Amino acid sequence: MKALKETGRYEVDAEVLAKINETFIGFCADEAQTAQTILANKKDSDYLIDTHTAVACSAAVQYRADMPADDRVTVIASTASPYKFPYDVIESLGEKASDNAFECLDKLSALTSTDIPAPLARLKNAEVRFKETVGRETAELWAAAERFITK
Repeated sequence: MKALKETGRYEVDAEVLAKINETFIGFCADEAQTAQTILANKKDSDYLIDTHTAVACSAAVQYRADMPADDRVTVIASTASPYKFPYDVIESLGEKASDNAFECLDKLSALTSTDIPAPLARLKNAEVRFKETVGRETAELWAAAERFITK
């Protein structure tokens, strides 16, 4: 763990690596594959998925292609709403996303005949409570934290 902290990586010995490789396999999906998966899933099953679920679905398809003899059931736990990522989901469906988040929510609802989740819909008329932005420099962050704590 010290090496991970200091160098951003660590290595395991050959025996541990062999055991890991016996148990785990990994796949990934870039933005284009993620978008294609969202669109294909909507077209094929009329089910709208979010970007994270699309990566999992893409990985499952890749796994099936690499391991055709594995006939075990694959379960993907989708835990995010497509409305959490409206820009990306709209663009994945082949439409132009607005720069306005609320317009994107409305457009996604219209495109998919699904309801905007109530907590997100309520935000449209909610009061903006936090208006201050803080730079990324350490001194700015500390100063902002101090102002916040002493309020």
